[in-house]
Amino acid sequence: KVFNINEKKYNVFTEALNTTFAEANRLPVASIRRVFREDGHWVLEMDYIRGSLMLKDLLDAIGREDYSKMDSLLQELAQIQYKINSLHTYNLPNYKTCIAESIFTKTSLSNEQIERLLDYLKGLPEGNCFIHGDFHPVNIIYSDGEPVILDWLTAGSGVSECDVARTYLNLLHPPAP
Repeated sequence: KVFNINEKKYNVFTEALNTTFAEANRLPVASIRRVFREDGHWVLEMDYIRGSLMLKDLLDAIGREDYSKMDSLLQELAQIQYKINSLHTYNLPNYKTCIAESIFTKTSLSNEQIERLLDYLKGLPEGNCFIHGDFHPVNIIYSDGEPVILDWLTAGSGVSECDVARTYLNLLHPPAP
């Protein structure tokens, strides 16, 4: 994975840490081999996973109006997320901190909106569930028929309901692959 030239070093090593935690807990991920800089870009060298995105299978099922396949894929997505959220962590970044940083970087928000959001965020519960933070069908790839979970940059420790809500929003408004 080659990061944007402006990506913070902290984010690169956070993704490496989160991916390693997931792997150590037997979640299906691409193993990190090394982290380095090349031509000004940070690079996470990891196992290459050949396969197709869950999103492709989901879109194919929608196009064919195959409701049984759609249901099967969404059930699998939920089961994978449940497996992630069932793990507990005490040494990974707090997801509320990740959200706060995201709020600060939204230039479209006024200072008043930022303050209101941060005050609301402070009132939310803490948690120690392992959460992905950006879980959706674009971040699942099938390799030899088995799902592999990608993109652990925003993972951390938090409340599982927050992760599920984020997934729901991602399903309503899918990110571009």
